[in-house]
Amino acid sequence: TDGDGRFIFEGIVHEDGFSYGVTVTYQGALYGADIDLSAGSPPAFTLAVYESTGNQDVISLSDVSILLAQVDVATQTIWALEIVEVVNKTGMTYVPGPQPMSLLRFGLPPGATELEVDTGLLGADLIQVDRGFAITASVPPGEHEVMYAYLFPYAGDHLELSRTFPYGANGLRVLASSEIGRLV
Repeated sequence: TDGDGRFIFEGIVHEDGFSYGVTVTYQGALYGADIDLSAGSPPAFTLAVYESTGNQDVISLSDVSILLAQVDVATQTIWALEIVEVVNKTGMTYVPGPQPMSLLRFGLPPGATELEVDTGLLGADLIQVDRGFAITASVPPGEHEVMYAYLFPYAGDHLELSRTFPYGANGLRVLASSEIGRLV
């Protein structure tokens, strides 16, 4: 970049079927933007970056939705989908440290398998932790969705599902069709 943080790439030729983007690392956080080169050079744009913090108090959850979507009685497993809205209301990006407890963590029921995670957080690698999984990504200011699906076992004719949210949760929604059972 120049002294004002500006940069330019020249001579990039657009090829159909390819996606293009720009990423920048600043104070340990990854920032990025998709760019469209199909019509030639795109107009100039600004990629916002923020000062960073390692203080987890900037992270909260605005909404948590848990969908108990399908029960397999033969294997005694339940397929669940969780959608979590991660919020950073500050003007700083949360950058996790190297310790597992500093990562963005999510709990799973005991024995959960076949985990699939989708998020728009850049650089989000997954790590298995004691009672669930963690994401290594930084959390810039704003709201960011994390969706994850998994199977988990149950025994007998009922299930007690206990969840903890280390970042709190302003709202919790648990959904299940009447074919799956009754929520109490």
